[in-house]
Amino acid sequence: MSPNSREQRAIAHHISKLGACPGIDYYRAHRYLYAYGKRALPQLLVCANSARREERWVAAYMLGKSGEACVIPTLLTLASDRDLDVQYDAINALGQIGCLEVLPDLLEIARKECHKESLAGVVAGSLGDYGDEALPFIQLLLHSKDPDARHIAIWSLRRVGSDRAVELLKRAAKDRSSTVRKWALDALEDVMEVDVSGSGK
Repeated sequence: MSPNSREQRAIAHHISKLGACPGIDYYRAHRYLYAYGKRALPQLLVCANSARREERWVAAYMLGKSGEACVIPTLLTLASDRDLDVQYDAINALGQIGCLEVLPDLLEIARKECHKESLAGVVAGSLGDYGDEALPFIQLLLHSKDPDARHIAIWSLRRVGSDRAVELLKRAAKDRSSTVRKWALDALEDVMEVDVSGSGK
């Protein structure tokens, strides 16, 4: 057996362990797959098209850690998966991958999934992961007629936490909806607390 074939079998073995419940084998598989890096991508991309939700979940979870732009189309497909856990990890991966080109797609996902409480937080987190680069897209959400979309925007701004994000939160604190105003004020309070504690005051 060639070294390449042995490695492919090893990667397949570790992928199968990631589909199980967390345990020693699970965490060991995670570590090894992370170490394989790009060499594991072909098999992870195959998993993304599997009929088994465990394999699609593994793909969603691991592809975001690759940092490779080539996996973005696959992650976008998984972000609309019929399984909620797969969706969640794919959306989270779009934040982890660190490619600015996904920001328009994350905006559309936010608009589409803003009514799903189980996904709203991870969408907000993924947008917020891009910091000030995401602010033009978050600002579009703040102008949405849907208060749930504006809520995602506020969560994202809290995640960003920059001076520019604070200014947008102050505007949101004057929203026409009392609920949105409360969300914005709560987020401002959180951001200011972090700022004060981090400044050594």
